[in-house]
Amino acid sequence: MKGTIRISPGDDLAEVTYAGPVTFADRCDTMAELEHRLRDAPATLFLLDFSAATEVAETSVEGLRRFIDQISHFAFARGSRVAMVNPSFEHGAATESMRRALHYHTRRFPHREAALAWLHGPLPEEGGSAAGD
Repeated sequence: MKGTIRISPGDDLAEVTYAGPVTFADRCDTMAELEHRLRDAPATLFLLDFSAATEVAETSVEGLRRFIDQISHFAFARGSRVAMVNPSFEHGAATESMRRALHYHTRRFPHREAALAWLHGPLPEEGGSAAGD
């Protein structure tokens, strides 16, 4: 598993920090572990930090399909907020592509502090923006 998971139940926050080369298969493994750990302490705020991850050219369409399928069934997605810090284009686009269908809000940020401020701030009006609200 390439993601380090930290859960802060009092803040309703789950953080995943990725390091090194990260594929969609790696994200699926991390998501499965996250879902397992959230059974006892659910969260609706998710911080995905890709700052220490390195770009990997995803060669497997199957990896992307598995990720889309897994996020479609992620029990904690509906109504949540997902802040991504420095995601690659592929990882950011895959997460953003499902936000309307699964009714969650997502945005990309260059710094962890800005991501946390958005996660704990008021929700934008329905309709969102190009930034992914």
